[in-house]
Amino acid sequence: MRISRTLLILLIIPVIFLMAVPALAEKIVYPKDVHFFEGFTDEQLKEIQKEVDGGYHSWYADPSAYAKFFMSYTYPRLHPNIRKKMPAELTFEDKTAVVEVIYQNKKHLIYLYRAFPEDTKSIWIVEKMIIE
Repeated sequence: MRISRTLLILLIIPVIFLMAVPALAEKIVYPKDVHFFEGFTDEQLKEIQKEVDGGYHSWYADPSAYAKFFMSYTYPRLHPNIRKKMPAELTFEDKTAVVEVIYQNKKHLIYLYRAFPEDTKSIWIVEKMIIE
């Protein structure tokens, strides 16, 4: 009887640990994994930039707004009005923008870079989103 209890405990501890590991893991979402964000050609980027310069689709030039827009493809039920009102913390690291958004009690770090680095009014492109 004593051996079976010890054996049972030795079997249960690894199972509990393995069940907890996925909860600690982070998920990385790349644009190529998201429908409609597979990537833009150089010509498409130039056309989008031209539209933004003309006053259309201004959210492409706002890293926080574009990051939240990208999130809506990971969370299809995320209503646009809620998305726009979500607080976001924006930081810049070298030539990269990092937007932090808390949604569904998870931290989302969205990394973006300028499509045209030499242009300070350049549109932004999502590199990846890390969900912690």
